[in-house]
Amino acid sequence: MNHRIRRLFVLISLITFIGWALFIFMGWHSYLVSAPEAPSRVSESYSGPVLHWEATAGDPDNCPPVFPELEEAILEKVNERRDRNRLGRLEFDSLLSAAARCEATIMLSEGIRGFTSPDGSHLDERISTWATDRIGISRGLQMPIPHLSASILSDAEDIVRGWHNPGKQQALLADPGYDLAGVGVARGGDSAVVVLILYADLIRLDEHLPLRLAGDSTLSVNGEYTNNTTEGEIKVTLEKQGRGFFTRYDHEPMPLEVNRVGNRLQMELSFDGKGLYLLRGEAGDRLLDTHPIEVY
Repeated sequence: MNHRIRRLFVLISLITFIGWALFIFMGWHSYLVSAPEAPSRVSESYSGPVLHWEATAGDPDNCPPVFPELEEAILEKVNERRDRNRLGRLEFDSLLSAAARCEATIMLSEGIRGFTSPDGSHLDERISTWATDRIGISRGLQMPIPHLSASILSDAEDIVRGWHNPGKQQALLADPGYDLAGVGVARGGDSAVVVLILYADLIRLDEHLPLRLAGDSTLSVNGEYTNNTTEGEIKVTLEKQGRGFFTRYDHEPMPLEVNRVGNRLQMELSFDGKGLYLLRGEAGDRLLDTHPIEVY
């Protein structure tokens, strides 16, 4: 009799244990299904496009203007200050503005404050994907705006005044060598991020530099110098990229001979087999655009 009671007690205990286990499992499963998604890096107030860094080259379709009035007002305020200092006005460039909007969009959606991407690329490298008929210098300034006011002119004045406070940014805005500019605004609710890209057009090429080249071992490049305000000779090198198991390594840059007659220039690019090459330009101690060329 006692043996039967003991077996019955064990059976009831086992059934109770299994029941509680199923109850806990189903409750946890229900929580996982109904629980809100883990918070992403996108700002809760931001509802615009979520871009990757490779989209920041300035494709207008990727980054349509969301606040063109503020973009125009910012550039006008910058030019008013340049006029007062007898500097040349910055010319508006639509592709630079598209690139600036893409940069601002990523900064706002990802909470990033800077122009270096997660893959290590810099603004110069990304800008060069659209400026394939130019060799120049590009620099970026950014400004987060926690709360937009009701006055576009007031916001524009505050932004430009903020850029003129730090010495380095003020020097960039007052540099007479820059002649093109693009302004981009990404907006999320009452907050925004503003990006200004300055560009010094130093060399205008006769043809677009290819991004891909099919098996040719040499490439002739012709163009003209369009801006001689930068100190120092412009040096051009060709650098072949390689890839290790986990890292990318660079070969020694190959200096190129640039033949110059007046403002005209001519140079020959020689490629050492298939691979990715970077055409680098330097003016004095300043790095110019870096153009990737893939030989396949």
